[in-house]
This record gives sequence, C-alpha cells and structure tokens, in this order.
Amino acid sequence: MRSLPAVLLSLTLPVAVVALPVVSVPQARPHAVAPQVRSIPLAPSNASDLHGRGTSRRTAMGALVGLTGLTGLTGLTGLSATRRHLSSFSLLGVTWAPGRASLTSAPRISVRTHGSRGWGAWTTLDVADAPSGADAQHARPGTEPLWVGASDGYQVRVSTTSLTDRTVPSNLRVDLVDPGTSAADATAGAHGPAQQAQAAAGAPAILTRGEWGADESLRRSGPSYSATIKEGFVHHTAGTNGYPPEQVPAILRAIYAFHVKGNGWSDIGYNFLVDRFGRLWEGRYGGMDKAVMGAHTGGFNVDSFAVSAIGNYDKVAPTPEMIDAIARLMAWKLAANHRDPLGTTVLTSQGGVFTRYPGGRAVTFNVISAHRDAGDTSCPGNNLYAQLPTIRALTASYLGTTMFDPAPSTPSAIYGSGATITTTARVSNDQAWTMQVTDSCTGASVRTLSGAASTAVPIAATWDLRDSAGAPVRPGGYALTLSSADAAGVPVAPWTGQVTVQAARTTPPVLPPSLLPGRTGFVPLDPMKIFDTRAGGALPLGAGGQVSIAVPGVGRLPTSGVTAVALSIASSCATSDTSVVAWPTGAARPSTAALNITARTPTSALAVVPLGTNGAVTLMNAAGTTELTVHVVGYYATVGGQVFRQVRPLRIYDSRQDPAGTIAPGLDRAVTLPALSGIPAAAMTGALLNVTTLSSTAAGSVTVQSTAGDEDNPTLSFRARSLVRSRVVTRLQSGTFKLSAHSAATHVIVDLVGWWAPPEIVGGQLFQPRAAARVLDTRYGIGAARHRVAPRAVLSITVAGRGRVVPAGVRAVVLNLTARDAWSPTSVSAWARGGRRPLYADLSVTSWRPTANLVVVRVGTKGRVMIGNGSGSTNLVAEVVGYYP
Repeated sequence: MRSLPAVLLSLTLPVAVVALPVVSVPQARPHAVAPQVRSIPLAPSNASDLHGRGTSRRTAMGALVGLTGLTGLTGLTGLSATRRHLSSFSLLGVTWAPGRASLTSAPRISVRTHGSRGWGAWTTLDVADAPSGADAQHARPGTEPLWVGASDGYQVRVSTTSLTDRTVPSNLRVDLVDPGTSAADATAGAHGPAQQAQAAAGAPAILTRGEWGADESLRRSGPSYSATIKEGFVHHTAGTNGYPPEQVPAILRAIYAFHVKGNGWSDIGYNFLVDRFGRLWEGRYGGMDKAVMGAHTGGFNVDSFAVSAIGNYDKVAPTPEMIDAIARLMAWKLAANHRDPLGTTVLTSQGGVFTRYPGGRAVTFNVISAHRDAGDTSCPGNNLYAQLPTIRALTASYLGTTMFDPAPSTPSAIYGSGATITTTARVSNDQAWTMQVTDSCTGASVRTLSGAASTAVPIAATWDLRDSAGAPVRPGGYALTLSSADAAGVPVAPWTGQVTVQAARTTPPVLPPSLLPGRTGFVPLDPMKIFDTRAGGALPLGAGGQVSIAVPGVGRLPTSGVTAVALSIASSCATSDTSVVAWPTGAARPSTAALNITARTPTSALAVVPLGTNGAVTLMNAAGTTELTVHVVGYYATVGGQVFRQVRPLRIYDSRQDPAGTIAPGLDRAVTLPALSGIPAAAMTGALLNVTTLSSTAAGSVTVQSTAGDEDNPTLSFRARSLVRSRVVTRLQSGTFKLSAHSAATHVIVDLVGWWAPPEIVGGQLFQPRAAARVLDTRYGIGAARHRVAPRAVLSITVAGRGRVVPAGVRAVVLNLTARDAWSPTSVSAWARGGRRPLYADLSVTSWRPTANLVVVRVGTKGRVMIGNGSGSTNLVAEVVGYYP
C-alpha cells in the first residue's frame, strides 16, 4: 500500500452517497426511455436575426447564400442563426457533413439558448474528435453536446479559425434532444445491484444503463473490444453544474441520443460517467469489466477507456466526491489490467480530423491522462485538469496488492533455437507468484513455474520452451498465466499473455516448371488425406513455410494420368491471421490465397490446383504458425473422367425447414439430388455444392461426403453464431451424400451449382485448368475502378476473348473470388452478363475479415461475368484458375 502524499492528507473525502428523497409510496422501477432528437438545418430564420448582437452584415450574407456556397467567396467567414418558439429541448450540439477535403481547421462554434429566464450566456463548444472503427462508418463531425436544461430557442454562431482556410463546414445542422422523463429518475439505484460485474475485486458501485433508462434499441451495433487497457482518460461533458441528483439520468439519456443520432456513433462515447455527487454510471454498452472500445478520445480509443465528469469544470471545481469516485474507478480498471497509475504508457494514434497526433505515431501518455493531452480541446476543464495529480495519487492508494506491467521478453521464439521467454512484472509488495504455461490450441497444461518477488526484486519467470518432462514443446501458440498473492494470501488479478513458438521456415527445393495439362474429366472422391502436420512427426508450417506434396499414387489416386486435384485445405491452431496459397510445384506462386485464416479459428476451403513438377502441389503459409490438413476430394484425369453440367443455384436442403432441425454430432443427415435435365440422380457421380452453416452455438465443423464415406475432416469449419459459406465437392452414391457435424450442432443449407456424370450418359464440359490469372482487383484498378465496391454495386468483368485470360466462346470460368477489408458485413454474387442474378450469394463476408470462395460462373455476352456486392462496402479480387470450353 502506498503512502498518501501531503496534499491528500488535508483533503476530506466524504463517503460518496447521495441522499435521495424519502417517499412513502412504492418507488417507480427504472425502464427504457426513448429520447426525441430533432435535426434542424443551420440557416437563419430571417435576416433580422443576423444583424443584432454583434453579427456583421457580411457574415449574414454568407449565411443567406447557403452553407454549401461559402467556399471561394472572399470575406465570407461564418454565419449566425436564431430559432425561437421550439418544442422543449434540454441538450443541443452542431454537426456537419463528413469528408470536406478543404476543411483544414476546426470551426469556432458558439451557442446560447432561450428558456423561462430568457437568453442564457454564450458558450463556445469544443469540436468532438473523430472516432475510429465501427463508430466511423456513419459518423458526422460535430461539437461536443451541451446540456442546457429546458429550452425553447437557440442562437448559433459559426466562424472559421484559420487565416488561410476561410471555409465553414457544409450541411451544418443543430441537433436538439429531449431526453424524456421517468418517475424512476428520482430514485436511480434503489432497485437491484448497482453494477453488473459483482465478482470483480475492488469494483466500486456503478449504476447501470438500465438505471438511467437507456433505450437499447437506439444503439447501432454491438460493442467492439480492445485486447487490453493501458490508459484511462478523464473528460467532462460541459453544460450546467448545478443539476440535482434526479436530473442525472436525463442528462445521460440526452448525451446518448446526441452521440448516436447527432454524431452518428454506434453508442454513447464514454465508457463511464460520474456526477458531482460521486455516483458512477455505466456508459457504453458491452460489459463494465471488459475492455470496451469507446468513442471518447480521437485517435486513442484503442486500449483505453474514459470517464466523463458531468458538468463544466472550466467554470467550477469538481467536488471531492467526484474526485474520489474517479480514483476508485481508475483503481479498479487499472488494477484489473495491471497498470501503474503513477506510470506512463505508449498508445499508437489512429489519426483523424482535428486530433493532435497523426495516424501511426506512438505517443507516450501518463497512465491517467486528460482528453486535452491527446486532442485539441479544453476538456476536461482547467479545474478538473489541475486535479489529475491528486487523482493519480488517490488511485495508487486504492490499489492494494497488485503487480504492474507484466510482459514477456519477446512475443515469439523459434522452435529448436534454444531460446527462452522471460515474463517480468513489478509488484507493490512481497508476493509469491506462479506462472502456468498452457497450449492455446488444446488447452492442455504444459509447464508450471513459481517463485517470489518484492519491490526490489521483480517477477522474472523464465520458460525454456520445454514441457514438464523436459521435452521441447510443439510449435504453436501458448498462453502464459501469471498469478500472485501477498503474505496474507491477498491475490492479485491474474494476467494472461500469448506467446508463439514459431516453426522454422521450410522451403522445398526449386524445381523446373511443367506444362499445364489439356482438357480433362473429373473423378469425385470421398475425402482422402494426403497431408497432415499433426501426424507422423510432422510440424506446423511457420511464417513463409512451404511444403510440396506429390499426389499421383497416393491412396486411391492413380499413378499417372492425373492433371489437377480438388483439395479441401483445413487450418487449425493458427497463431496469427494468415493465409495459405496453393499452386503447381515449379510454377509461379499466385498472389491470391486459397485459404484465409483468422488467428485461433479453424478454417477450411476448396481449391482446384493443377499438378506441377513430379506431380506435386506446393502450399505456403504466410504468417505465424499453423497446423494444416489437406484432403483430395476429386481429381482431373486424362482418361475416364466425368463431364460437368452447371445449373442455376438450386436449393436442395435447408435444415431450418427439416423437422429434424439442426445437424448434431453423431446424427448424420442424408440428402438426395433431384433428377435434372431428364437424368436421374442415381446416374450422377458427384456434385458441386455451396454449403452454408449458421446459428451454431459453438465452434465446430461439417463433413460432406458420400453415404459410404468415413472421414471426419472439416469440409467446412464454423465459429459460434457465425454464417460461413464455402464451395464443396462431394462424391455421390446412388445420387445421395451425407452431412456430418462435429463438436457442435448447426443449421446447414445446401445449394446445388453443378454435377458430374459419365459422358456416355449426358453431354457436358471437360475442365481446362490454367495458371491463376487475376481479372479483378479493386485495390489496384485491375478490371474495375480503383476504389471500394459500393453497397449494391455491380461490376462487369471481361474474362474471355482475344487477349483475355481465356479464349472466346468459353462456357464458364472457375474463379477464386475474394472480398477484402469490408467495412461492414456483406455478400457477393457472380453470374453471366445478360443473365439473372442468382438468389443465393457466393460469399458471406464478415467485417474486415478476408473471405474467399471458389466460384463456377457462366460467361455471358461480350465474354463478361457480373459480380455484385451486397450491403457493405468492400474490395473485391478475382482470379481465373480454369474454365469449361
């Protein structure tokens, strides 16, 4: 326990309890209250409004010509507007259109409001920092909101602050908020627990969103999370300081409504708020004990949280109760994340308009800092800013037994190199510590280390990358969990970090290329394993690691006559986001991945790869370390293969419509194809499917194979509550295949997109493989304009014809279609030019997660195919890997 500084010994800190009115009738229970928000374009109500109270005629003329016409009109530097006799409002702010390239400095905006006592004083509003992440998608730049109490009119003055840029923002508007009323406001906190994270050690009493009547339907999206918390920022909300306790819930509802409806953010910007009575309130949704990413400090919302003091502390001093509450909150959040309130930390700026530091710059802050330390603002007011040293010292005094800044000496070490990883941490007093090493993929305990530490001798836990038996651990990800306690048995919140034992880089010898084969038929197979890093003493693939796999003669594959293979490639235990590329051995490596992988998430995909030198294919992992399993699900043969018939996507199974419901482990589901083009299903040998999983409650996988198949490979891997769509090849037995679930139950949807049959039974097309050729990349202007594909946009891509990647007259092309950097979830479909857009999409895309699928699409008029985007902006990449003449 640290001793209190002298300044604190003279500070009397009363207990942070607010006396609420005593009532003799049943108290109203908290409930959601829907605020009312009105947005009024900022234009003068009449010319006379602009000539009084210090407004120049020149400024009036600027307002009258319209806000979008100010640019380039010499001398027009601002505007003013007045509105009276409005419906009652209690909070206002000013916002404007985003994306104004010529706006290089923040405008100066002053407001005053009219109420029962006439016109109030003028207040200059700080400009809100630009948010990042999900909050940036719909954001409008604007001011901080101002609580003014019940009002019926406003006056606004806008002027520029730059001597070189005389432009004011376009599409200015005033956003007015009526927070609504609730009888429960007067007794907030009287019902139920004061905070959700009751199990969190040292948590102060925090009133929930429900206590202040948050309308959860107002939120735009779910929360985002940082990996940790390094920093606590202190803000103020501005506005009145003389509010009574029963008015605080309305103030919170008003700020919430302005942040969502005015600023266009997903939720209220602050993680917590504190009133002058010392009551703490939950702000942004997502869990008070979690690292919820807010929209409070432009450029620095990642790895930080913020508490905002309700009131304007440029004008008055914060109460001792408020200072104490802020310190107790900081102590709880920082102790849980092992940060020293008297220390410093480094955050990387995400950038943004009007922020102090450009994107990418590493900035050192005090662990407890103020908004003005990061942005061009007066927040949190001079009086509260002056209290930061007191807040830091008080926070340190409330921490008790703890450890500071635990971290491994390196995030990774190379397998077999003899390296060690040492985890260090400072401690507040004498402590005994234990570090548990756990395999992140399997959850198995690997090693336990222990020791003692003091303020003079910090924790130093050195792991030699060996298990408890002394054997080297397998390459992969490992969790280090550090726990400690003092002599009285008082525990410290455990810390867990991730390290990687990297597999050594492997590169097969360079071989001369082989010629690509001609047209071939297809032979579907039940999944046949040809490579597995988890078997036979093999090791995972490290960053840049490659493996070449000879295919002919393996298992049921013939020793000759095989030209290409259809592969099901599955990844597990990936230590970082990565991708796997597959190509013919000896040929040039393509730039588009066959499989895109999210760290620690099992993933699988279908790839068609021609055989290269010595009948081999090569696979390469881009980053981190990952386990790989490869199955052949079919091959292209020079003799004896089947022909392909493409069909317009036809839904043949949907477990949501099946009385049996979800497909659960151990309960296979058989699906039989219908007769097509007069051909019975029993005559078909294989099917090309689009398989979708959804509504799963846990992570798992689905295997698609014939009813005689016995493999449990993950044809399609899924996460809990995710929608995953992938192209799948399956062998048919009497026109039937089966679906098997592993680890978790899931709904499955199956769309038929093509089928194979012997050429003597039905006419069809042979396949012509080719080296991957890029026909579309919106990141670089290949095949389409160089910019993101807008929502609901459709691209027309030329793939066939003279000088194109496939000859004229081709019936269909096989594309590796990828969506990258999607701003929000979307879907992507491909179809022939001149044809109809299919009912079912080819890609289901998650925000910011690369998503790929193998697509067979007919070539339409003028040798073109159409690629249509869904509801989210994204980049699109497409490569032709083969075609059907």
